[in-house]
Amino acid sequence: MAGYRSEKRKGGIALLLGLVFLFLFGAGTCFAYPYIETALSPKAQVLTALKGIGEEYCEKSEEFISELKAMLMTEADLEGQVSFTRAELDGTDYLEEFGYKSAEFKLTANAQKQSVSGTVGAESTDSEKKKEAQLHLDRQTLKEELTKAGYGEVWHDIEVLLDFVDADTMNEYIGVAERMNIHMQSAVKVLLDKSSYTKNGKEVVEVDKEQVNTTKYTVTISKEAMLAAFEEFFNQVYSDSSLTSYTTMFATFTGYSRNDLSNISKEIFEDMTYVDIAVYLNKDKEPVKLDTEFDTGFCIVAIEMQGMEIFDITVRYHEESDNPYGYAHVKLEKIDNEYICREGTVILKADEHKLFLEFSGKLGYKIKEK
Repeated sequence: MAGYRSEKRKGGIALLLGLVFLFLFGAGTCFAYPYIETALSPKAQVLTALKGIGEEYCEKSEEFISELKAMLMTEADLEGQVSFTRAELDGTDYLEEFGYKSAEFKLTANAQKQSVSGTVGAESTDSEKKKEAQLHLDRQTLKEELTKAGYGEVWHDIEVLLDFVDADTMNEYIGVAERMNIHMQSAVKVLLDKSSYTKNGKEVVEVDKEQVNTTKYTVTISKEAMLAAFEEFFNQVYSDSSLTSYTTMFATFTGYSRNDLSNISKEIFEDMTYVDIAVYLNKDKEPVKLDTEFDTGFCIVAIEMQGMEIFDITVRYHEESDNPYGYAHVKLEKIDNEYICREGTVILKADEHKLFLEFSGKLGYKIKEK
């Protein structure tokens, strides 16, 4: 558990620390680390083990960016499917209430055509009965339906958004994201170098439903290490001439300068003391599991990774007895071109109302050859 004083509640910390965690064991380990310590030191052991994950992350991220560009510039479909097995509000399961055991959405989105189509279906407790409806929505039909319903102003706002996220614009911003990813690697190198490493000893852990003998190490990230990493990132971004127009635009729209961002990061991490991340290495010195849990003062976040294929993320806002209360948990797995949600749960409580959802699903993509 991270050491935090809880006087201040800053929700932005959850997002920032989550991103840092992913980059720490992803893009940040792509570099060839210049070891000063001996090969048997905990620091060298952990960084050597993580290097393979970092290289795999870099390779997969480059493939993803290339495929994303192809999706935006050619005929490509993004296919999604989600199944709800529980949809409960204030103690009443409305799937069960209407005689259904599940509801399923199968949708296909085409970025270039700006369209969504598919089916919405529900399976009854009697497996022979199934209701299904076809769905198609594109720019023209959305405009017609909203205008007919008297929501012309709403359509105007949506149209502005659709014009902003056209394929050419998105392709341009992907190029910006590529540069930012490179600079993040330099920042995480600083973070890794300034973190401390401890060998905890032997431990048996469950990995993909199997018991594995491992050696546990703890990576401790201090506030000073975090702030140094952010400073390195800001320095890299603001010294990159290819990003000058974007940093200028950012300052114009937000009013934030380079120094303002530095001060904001110091304020966000003011109450932080440290974050511990557990790294489990198998007998071949390969990382088989990484996990962390930290209290942001706003919510508690727990993240577990098994290689680059399985991610288990939980966010809990307050305790369950508190009001309001929120809980979200997803277990994701990457298989080929599909991201699969094996488990998903959302619980929200406010005043006298409580919503409980259970779901699973998958998201994949297909690029059509011209």
